[in-house]
Amino acid sequence: MTWLFAYAELMGEHLLRSYGVQAAVLPGYQRRFLHGSTLLWGAPEHPCPLVGLAEGGTCPGLAFKAPWLMRRMLLRRLVPTENRGEYRRVHRAIELRDGSEVRALVWVSRTGESGPRWTDENAVVEGLLAAHGTVGRGVEYVRTIFHALELWGLRDPLIDSVWARLAAWRPR
Repeated sequence: MTWLFAYAELMGEHLLRSYGVQAAVLPGYQRRFLHGSTLLWGAPEHPCPLVGLAEGGTCPGLAFKAPWLMRRMLLRRLVPTENRGEYRRVHRAIELRDGSEVRALVWVSRTGESGPRWTDENAVVEGLLAAHGTVGRGVEYVRTIFHALELWGLRDPLIDSVWARLAAWRPR
């Protein structure tokens, strides 16, 4: 068995529920809007801010056990779809809800990479509101993450704050 850790929109995947998924925390990393989608959630003229993992803090997410025979297929599914070069796959200790610790594979953001960066939460919210890609809008991207966290009884201050602003947004 191999443990895998999901922290963004893939937490909403029904496929993961077949593999003993449970709430977990990745210490030493936190969500930040570090990457940009110009295909799935955004377009070149309006890239969608995407969540990555930056050092510091803690990141609540979902851990699941991949059976050895399914490991390759699940690893391919969890590889970032866009901007693969901006992430690296690492083994990190995660804390499961029952208090135990296991090592899991997780994709963290490469530091110092160039690309879309959002300077503050206002810029993130504006980027999410403007983004529209082949699978949906930036607002739907954050809603997927927010609802997955909520489903498992997890909170993330960044996602909570951004989602509250997006949910309250009204056209002028």
